[in-house]
Amino acid sequence: MALTDIDINIQYRSDANDLINDFYIPCLSNSTKYCRSVGFFTSAALAECAKGIYPFIKNGGTIRIVASPQLNEKDLEAFKKGYTERDALITKALFAQISEESLNLLNDFQRRRFDCITWLIKHGKLELKL
Repeated sequence: MALTDIDINIQYRSDANDLINDFYIPCLSNSTKYCRSVGFFTSAALAECAKGIYPFIKNGGTIRIVASPQLNEKDLEAFKKGYTERDALITKALFAQISEESLNLLNDFQRRRFDCITWLIKHGKLELKL
């Protein structure tokens, strides 16, 4: 399915629509790029869209987020760890493809979102600019 096959509303309102299930999950499931500028970022926002992020990553998708520098401590630690591990991985070798084992980590995104943030950054699937 392509994004053009999805019935996308002209506007969404949190009091009238289920933004996660009606917009984010179907769109992410059928996309390869997700660019967003937000005032504040939390990993909980990505965790809510976990059902869409798994097929998104499996399709080779990448996420770019521009956000304010105000992150909670656990999210900040996950980002730091991800960038540190990504640098170590790059110096060792460039990875050719995502392994099924790594993708299984994303299935558990809701429960292990900080590990998933680390994994996404480490494997070049998430970039955050503050």
